Amino acid sequence: RQLQQQQQQHRRYMSLTVPLESRVIVDGQVSLILFAGGSNCSSSWSGAGAGAGALTDPDANSGNSTTQHPNAMFHLPLHQSYGYRIQNKRTFCATERAVESTVVLPIATCLQTLWHKASAISYQHATSVDQALYEYRHDAPAVVVESKAQVMVSIGYLYTTTSTNSTRNDVLPQATCTLQWQRPDCMFEEEVMRNVCVPVQPKHVVPFQPAVQVSFYPRIVVTTNNNDEQVLLPAILASYQQQQQQQYYHHQNNNTTNATTTMPPCVVLGNVRMTVRVASLNHTTTHCSGNPFDGSMRPTSSVSAAAAAAAAAAVVVPNDHEEEEYTWQAILPLEAYTVTPPPPQGGTASGPVQIPVYNKNGQQMATMVMALQVVMPSTTTTSISSSTIKSAKGGLVSCVGLDTLLEDSGTLPILDYDKEDSTISSTIMMAADPAVIRRRQEQLKTMGPFITHPYLQHHVRGLRRVHVKQMEQRAKQYAHVLSFGSRPEEIPSHQDKTPKPFRPSSSRLEELLSGIPFNVHVHSLSIESTASTAATPNEETPEGALFHNVTCGAPSDHARGFGNIISSTNGTDGANVSPVGPVSGGLRRLEAKRLELAKAVQDAQSRLIAAVGAWLVQQRQQSPHQAVHYIPVSNGELSALRWNVFQATQALHHVTWTCAVRRANVFSQTLGIAITSYLTAVSDVHKAVWPDLWVRHGYLITFEGLLSAAGKELGMIEDASVGIAMLKMVSVVLVPDNGNLLGGGERVAVPNSPFLKWVHLTPSGVGSKTQYRLEIGIDPQYYMERIPEPLKNNTPVRLYPLLFQVGVDIRQWGANQEKNLKNQLSTRTESGELIEEAAAVSSGGGGLLEDEDDDVGVTDEDVLISLNLEAFHKMNAYAHAMSPISPAANGGGIGDFSATAAANQIHPALATLHQHIMSSAGRMNHSILDEAASIAQSLGGGGAVFCKSGKDRTAMHVTYKSAQFARRYLSRFTKEGSMAEVDQKVVYNDATLMRTYGTRLPICEKNVGQAKYAFNALQVKFMPDMLKPPASTLAGFLKGGRVFGGGGIES
Repeated sequence: RQLQQQQQQHRRYMSLTVPLESRVIVDGQVSLILFAGGSNCSSSWSGAGAGAGALTDPDANSGNSTTQHPNAMFHLPLHQSYGYRIQNKRTFCATERAVESTVVLPIATCLQTLWHKASAISYQHATSVDQALYEYRHDAPAVVVESKAQVMVSIGYLYTTTSTNSTRNDVLPQATCTLQWQRPDCMFEEEVMRNVCVPVQPKHVVPFQPAVQVSFYPRIVVTTNNNDEQVLLPAILASYQQQQQQQYYHHQNNNTTNATTTMPPCVVLGNVRMTVRVASLNHTTTHCSGNPFDGSMRPTSSVSAAAAAAAAAAVVVPNDHEEEEYTWQAILPLEAYTVTPPPPQGGTASGPVQIPVYNKNGQQMATMVMALQVVMPSTTTTSISSSTIKSAKGGLVSCVGLDTLLEDSGTLPILDYDKEDSTISSTIMMAADPAVIRRRQEQLKTMGPFITHPYLQHHVRGLRRVHVKQMEQRAKQYAHVLSFGSRPEEIPSHQDKTPKPFRPSSSRLEELLSGIPFNVHVHSLSIESTASTAATPNEETPEGALFHNVTCGAPSDHARGFGNIISSTNGTDGANVSPVGPVSGGLRRLEAKRLELAKAVQDAQSRLIAAVGAWLVQQRQQSPHQAVHYIPVSNGELSALRWNVFQATQALHHVTWTCAVRRANVFSQTLGIAITSYLTAVSDVHKAVWPDLWVRHGYLITFEGLLSAAGKELGMIEDASVGIAMLKMVSVVLVPDNGNLLGGGERVAVPNSPFLKWVHLTPSGVGSKTQYRLEIGIDPQYYMERIPEPLKNNTPVRLYPLLFQVGVDIRQWGANQEKNLKNQLSTRTESGELIEEAAAVSSGGGGLLEDEDDDVGVTDEDVLISLNLEAFHKMNAYAHAMSPISPAANGGGIGDFSATAAANQIHPALATLHQHIMSSAGRMNHSILDEAASIAQSLGGGGAVFCKSGKDRTAMHVTYKSAQFARRYLSRFTKEGSMAEVDQKVVYNDATLMRTYGTRLPICEKNVGQAKYAFNALQVKFMPDMLKPPASTLAGFLKGGRVFGGGGIES
C-alpha cells in the first residue's frame, strides 16, 4: 500500500523500510528503493525520458540479446544499478550501462569507400608510371607505336686499315664487340650487346654476310621549348638548339611570310658507341659471350650496369698500355640512319656500311663492316613520351596525410604525387638553400629514373592491385550491411566474423574487418539522488552526475601483423633490400624507418652526384679536346653508387605504400572511436558549458592505453599512436537532416539510430596538409532542441587527440625489470665486470608471457615515456588555452599542436601529471592514466580506454574510474564536503562490485564466449592493486587462461 500511494504521487522513486527479522542482526531494517524506468530515465542524458541515452545509442528495438536477426545489428544494452547510502541521510542510485555505438560502421563505410577510390587512383597512377618505365627501356618493343624507334644492327666483320702499320692481321685473330646506347636523356649508357666475337678479315669481303645481329628500341625524345618538360641532356640540347637556330634563320630568310617565332621540335635518338677489343697471340685471349639475347646476359633494366661491369671485367688484357692500344671505338648517331617505311619481314632496307674505328688518340685503326638502320614510326609523336602519366591527386598516400619525402628531391620517376605539388617543403631537404636544391634537381634529372620496371611492375601487381580489391570488398560489404542488415545466421557473437557495428576481439585477424574498431562500447555511470532538494539549507542540491568513456580494443592493423616488410640488406632484388636494415613493427616505428630511408636516398644521391662530378672533371682533364657527356657501363664504381640510389628509392616507396595502407586501416578505427566519444559528450547535459570552448580550442579526447611495450603489443602501441594523431586532421560539423541521403555528396546512412541519420566525409588538401570535414546529419527536432547553440550553423569542431600509455600487466613488469637490469649491468660493465651476464640479458626475453601469439618480439620501454611526454606537452598547451595563467597565454586558440611560448611552462593543473611521467622510467605507474583522465575531464574532454582486446585490462581500468568518479561526487554530500579525501579502499571495493556484477563480464562473454576475465592468478600478482580483479572472475592459471573445454578465453 505504501508503494502504491507513492506511485500515485508520481514520485521519481519509491521506497519502503521494514523491520528485519534476523537471528544475527538485532533491530535491523531493510530499505527498498525503486527507480521508475531504470537506466532509461537518467536526467544526465540530453532528452531524458524518451529512450534517452548517448547520441550514438541504437534504437531499443534494433537489437536482440540472443540471436542476430537480419535487421537487428546490435545487442541489447547492458546495465546494472547500484545503491549508495551517504551517512544515513541520503540515498543515491547509480546506473552502469554499456551500449554499442551506431556510428562506427557508417564511418568505417565512409572511409573504406574513400580508401577504395584513393587506392584505385594510386593503382592507375602507378600503372601509368610503370608503363612509362617500360617504354624507357631500350630492350622492350614499343606498346604504343609512336613512342619508339627500332634499331637493327648487323655486324659482318672487322678489317684493318691499310694505312695503319701499328697492327697486322696475322696477330689479330680475334676481336669482340660491345654496343652501348648513349641516350639523349640520361648520361648513363645502356648496354645493347656485350663482348660478342666478330670475325677479323684481312681485307674487305664481298658479299656481306652478317655474323651478329641485334635489335633494340630507343625511346623517341622530342625537343621542346618548355624548360620544365625538357628531358634532353644540357649538352645535347645545346647542340640541337644551335642546329635548330641555323635552320630557323635559313627558313626565315627564304620564307619570310611563314616565319614563326618558335623553333620546330626536333626528334632525338642518341648515339650508339661501338667498342672493339682485340688481343694478340702472345697474350691472353679475350673471352667471348654467346648469344647476346641469352637470358643470363640480356639486361633486364636500365640498371644492369653492375652485372655488366662484372662481365666486362672478364675480358683479360695484359696491362694498361696494351688495353689502350687494342681498345678502339666508334660513335654512330642514330638520326643519320633513320628510315620511315619499315623493312620487309626479316630483311634489311639498306646495304652494309663501313664504319671506321679509332684508338684513344683519334687514329683510325680498323674498319667495321656492318648494317645499321633505324626504323621510325610513320607518325612521329610531338610529345616527350607517348605514355601519359595519370595524376596522383587524391591517391591513397596523399589521402592518409603522407608526403612521399621525395617531392623536392628531383628523383625520377615522380610517384604518388603530381609535379605541381613538388615544393621545397620536405623535412629532409627543407634546411637547404633553394638554389642548391634546384641545382641538385637538375643534376639528378640527367641521371635517369631511379626505379626499375621489374620492381614497379611487381609492386603494382603484387601490392596495389591486391589492396584495391580488398578495400573495394570492404566498402561493398560494409555498405550492404548498412542497407540490408546482417545475415540471419544464429551463431554466437564471438564467432561472428561478418561486418557489424560490434566486432568481437576474437576477429582481430580478420582482414575483411580491418576497417572496423572492435569491442566498442559507451561505458557510462549515471548517479541520481532519491531526493530532488537539499536535506539542509547549507547542503548542495543534488543534480546528478554522469561519467562516460568509450571502451574498445587497440586500434591497430592486427591482420597485417608486425613482422619485417623489408627483411635484409643482402640480395640483388631491389624490392626486398633495405639500406637501413630490417623494417618491422607498427606505424610509429615504420614511419621512423621511412625517414631513415628518405635520408638514405638523399645521402646515396649526394654520393652519386659527387662521384659523377669528379669522374667528369677527371675525364675532361685527360682529354681536353674531347667532349665527355656519358658514363660507360664498364665504370663499376659509378654503376654501384647508382644502384644504391635505386635500392634506397625503391625501399622508400615500398615502405611509404605500406604505411599508407596501414594508416588507412588504423584511422578508420580511431575515427569511429573518437566520434563516438564526441557525440556522447554532446549528449551530456553536464557538459553544456563546454561546446563554446570546443569550437575555439577543439574537442579534447584522451586515449588511455593499457598495452605493454613488448612483443606484438608494442606494434599495437605504435599503430595506435599514429592513428590517434591523425585525428587532428578532422573537423566535425553537426547539421540538421533534410531527408535526402544524396544531398551534398555520398552520404552514408546510420541505421537503427533514433537521432543520427547519416555521415559524410570530405577530404581536402594534399599530403601532410590533408584535412577531413565530417558532417553528421541529426534528427531535425533533436537538433533544434538538444544540440547546443555554439555547435549549430555549420560550425566545425576539430578533434584534439592525446594518447597516454601505461603497461599494467606481467609483460610490462618483465620489460621494466629487463631495462632496470640492463641499466645496472651497463653501469658495472664500464669497469669490465659482468660482461657475460650483460650479453645474456640483452639476448634474453622480457619475463613471463601473457599470450602465446606474443612469444616473440622486441621491447621498448622508452616509447611509453616518449608518448606520455608528447601527450603531456599537447595537454599542457590545451590547458593554457582553456585556462590561461597569464595574459600572454590567452591567444584566443591553440592554432597548432605545438605549445606556444606561454604554454612552455607547466600549467599548475598538470604539475602532478608531469611528476608522474618523469618518474615512470622502469615502473608501472598507473597514476599517469588516473591523473591524465581527471585533468581531461576537468577540461571538458572525453576519454577512450583500450587494451589489446578491450575487455580485460580495459574492464579493470574503467570500473576503477567509475568507482572513483562516484565516490568523488558523493563526497560532496558528506560532512567534509568536496574537500573530503576519497578512501581508496572504498573505491576498490566499489570497483570490485562492478567487476563482479556489472556490465564488463557480459562483454567478455560477447567477445570470447565465456564470462571470465582472461587473467590467471600469477598474472594478477603483477598488476597494480587498483586493477586487480576478484579471484572468482579469473579464467584460470593455465597459459592463455584456457580452463574451459571450448578454449574460448584468450588473454
